[in-house]
Amino acid sequence: MYPKISLVTVVYDRELALLYLQAKSIVNNFDPEHLDSIIVVVNDSPAVVQRIDPSWWGPLSDKVRILHNLDIGYKRTLYSGWSAQQLCKLLAATHADDWSMIWDAKSIIIKEYDPSYFFDESGRARICFRDLYTTTWPGGQARAAELFDSQDRKCLRFGPPMLDRKSTRL
Repeated sequence: MYPKISLVTVVYDRELALLYLQAKSIVNNFDPEHLDSIIVVVNDSPAVVQRIDPSWWGPLSDKVRILHNLDIGYKRTLYSGWSAQQLCKLLAATHADDWSMIWDAKSIIIKEYDPSYFFDESGRARICFRDLYTTTWPGGQARAAELFDSQDRKCLRFGPPMLDRKSTRL
């Protein structure tokens, strides 16, 4: 049995048209049986939340949660732009169910989601894990130390990042 996943997208105002296209690609390529939730986090003005319509996800609209970055525990920090987006992705994943697939608004799924690509029959991740403390993103080790409370935090290495909620508690 394969685990259900949550899809997490962090978006800002200028990406809403891309988010709409992403929603259509999810409708066309995800079996509802494989989804726990679809979480959209607005990393912009709170007014942008009102511009996102759950009906974009059609029959999956009941799975959509639209949150502002302040709803997920984001605090204004020295980080901005790309770094702030990455922090929002990690924070959003902690509000999801067990497994999260993290997307950018410009990510579009073009092939039917196949859980066997990501998980074996017993629900274990197939893709190797990467130690977040050896990450190569700018200031990675220092930022990872700020984000995680122990050194056993892992994330998936390839494809769209997927996080296990049990290992991403912030």
